[in-house]
Amino acid sequence: MEKELEILTHIQENEYITQREIAEKTGLSLGAVNLLLKKMIKTGLVKIERLNARTLKYILTPEGIKEKTAKTYRYIVKTYENIVRIQAAVKVIIEKQKDKGIKKIYLYGNQDEVYNILRMAVSDIIGTLEIEYELIDDFDAILREEKYILLIWNEEEEEKLKEKEIPYINILSVI
Repeated sequence: MEKELEILTHIQENEYITQREIAEKTGLSLGAVNLLLKKMIKTGLVKIERLNARTLKYILTPEGIKEKTAKTYRYIVKTYENIVRIQAAVKVIIEKQKDKGIKKIYLYGNQDEVYNILRMAVSDIIGTLEIEYELIDDFDAILREEKYILLIWNEEEEEKLKEKEIPYINILSVI
């Protein structure tokens, strides 16, 4: 579970962290943090040292460090598999669009991690297919006289695209 990994990481970085601080950093409720910490204490991943009546210190046990390392490894593997899946989906999409006569691919979305993955995937594929691509931050930047497709990775924009009758593919919906 990713949230358990986050909790273990925060404890390892700051033994004096409070449950409230963990909740804020992980986006979990205070009750969920409390429940997960109790579970980790029960399974021997974390132990508590009471410093005074109001202050606790959370300590990762050797088993907790081992589990954190294993969770980190699984998270990295899962993330890499997702990246490979996105890259393969982009390749299939672009090849299909090339067969349909598409000459331009627009990338529309935040310049975040998904954008970086898409940009690398598109860059690798585009050169061999004689298709251009461009990152845009406004639909009006699209040159509508050419055959194009818009790749997005944000579901919130889909309604706007439908209204403007802009052809698009949400890359996250095809992986």
